[in-house]
Amino acid sequence: MVSDVRVQITEDEAIVAMEIEARLTDLGYIVSGISSTGREAIELAEQERPDVVLMDIMLKGSMNGIEAANIIKDRFDIPIIFLTAYSDSETLKKSKESEPYAYLLKPFTGRELHTSLEIAISRHRMEKKLRESERRYKTFVEGTNDLVQSISSDEKIVFVNSAWLNTLGYPQSETEKMKIEDYVDSKSLEAMKKALQKAFEGNTLTNLEFIFRTNNGSRIYVKGNMFPGMNNGEIVSVHSFFRDVTLQHHTEKALKNAAETAMLYIDLMGHDLRQSLQAISSGLDILEMTQVDESNREFLDIMFQSVKDADELIKKVQKTRGLLQSSLSEVNLKKYLEDGIHAFRHKNREVKVNVNISVESAKIKADEYISFLIRNLLENAVIHSRTKDKSVWISLSESANGYLLSIADNGQGISPEDKISLFDPEKRFGGVGIHQSIRIIQKYGGKLSVSDRIQDDFEKGAKFEIWFPKICE
Repeated sequence: MVSDVRVQITEDEAIVAMEIEARLTDLGYIVSGISSTGREAIELAEQERPDVVLMDIMLKGSMNGIEAANIIKDRFDIPIIFLTAYSDSETLKKSKESEPYAYLLKPFTGRELHTSLEIAISRHRMEKKLRESERRYKTFVEGTNDLVQSISSDEKIVFVNSAWLNTLGYPQSETEKMKIEDYVDSKSLEAMKKALQKAFEGNTLTNLEFIFRTNNGSRIYVKGNMFPGMNNGEIVSVHSFFRDVTLQHHTEKALKNAAETAMLYIDLMGHDLRQSLQAISSGLDILEMTQVDESNREFLDIMFQSVKDADELIKKVQKTRGLLQSSLSEVNLKKYLEDGIHAFRHKNREVKVNVNISVESAKIKADEYISFLIRNLLENAVIHSRTKDKSVWISLSESANGYLLSIADNGQGISPEDKISLFDPEKRFGGVGIHQSIRIIQKYGGKLSVSDRIQDDFEKGAKFEIWFPKICE
């Protein structure tokens, strides 16, 4: 039964109209009304708004069925099924202008009527959903700040949105005859062609970077995604969403230049400081060869250790000289932690190390400085401790879409005031190592926090917790 479907009959032969009405009723359809002329059909459709209209092509009066169907379709978006006793090509050709959903050649059976109605109603509903989807898509595309474009297989522009036009400055009329070489910079043109070729092969491409030329000749840097546009199962175009990253590009370039300058000065300072340390060390060697009484021996040892510490500090700073330039990739934090613990135990045999790793694997985005970070944190747990029986507690677990690395010690702890200063580079609390660790953690998108190993008793040791974001599978 199809009791909710309302059908309008437009037929100038009263007996035929009554026969169709009876068939529709038997099939479970609702007849919304019967009209015999084109003008009556339009008025009835406006009043009743049926789901479908059965329209006789050859109506009596000044308006035929084809003309009435055109008006009903345009005004009310109601699907039309033509009824005709004529099958000549000229009649069918004229009726096609109305884009009917079906033809029924008189006389027709109840099954043919039912089939035509169901196909027409189903097709109209699908087209309506498609139009609504296209409307929402167009609203989204026109509302976004991204540069949206569609490119045909011959590399011509099919569509661009308002953001694309406003950013690049080309008139809409001009884009209709533009190809990609008209706005893609020569440095990016070959890469763009290769990307389009892959997309036309059915691939979706992400994180693409190109240089576009604006209408006034300036360059903008864009980054985005590209995917195939389908129609009836065939790839007919390639859609792209790009974001203008020109400011980001220039900022990164400026930062890179600043970093390179900073690294140059670090190298020069390291060289000059080592020269000075070498002179001090040589002087201490000469002093040691002279008669040094026991009362001054302790001071001499302190000076030797200070020279050694200064040299280690230079090495530590220079080890992170490439931190800003290095790229991130997938690494297993668990493996790096286990390797770091092994090296730490070998170097600090007097320290009791307690380990609790509760994950099988811990994949994060990091670089080669992850080893430096772990070593730094472990060394900081004991290097300043004055406790005789030193202990360190290390754990790694899953936490809030990431992994939590905890390193605690039983040293003298960190006071509440010093905890605040710890993250202030101007206070210099904790030395170079802790501030290098903070920078590395920030680069990985992680977070560092410090608390008491035993709550509200800072003198029993400190606990550092580092949260790393997990790589989504």
